[in-house]
Amino acid sequence: MRLLLDECLPARLRRDLPGHEVQTVPGAGWAGIQNGRLLRLIAESGPYDVLLTMDKASHTSSKSAACPLPSSSCGPNRIATKTRSH
Repeated sequence: MRLLLDECLPARLRRDLPGHEVQTVPGAGWAGIQNGRLLRLIAESGPYDVLLTMDKASHTSSKSAACPLPSSSCGPNRIATKTRSH
């Protein structure tokens, strides 16, 4: 699975995801880009299966509806998932 780690997550998290292709938002060249524009770039780029983030605002934002990419919002005690709409 191809995973994209949002910049709010530590890049070292990729070590805890063996068996997956893991890229970071900064590694993709998108550091500092705000949520709505970032989600559009991710949707247009196509190579990722899941966006991992701790940013609850981007996960629940109405702008996220425009992004067909599933995302998981990770917090210390919970994981929320938005799946692709069919």
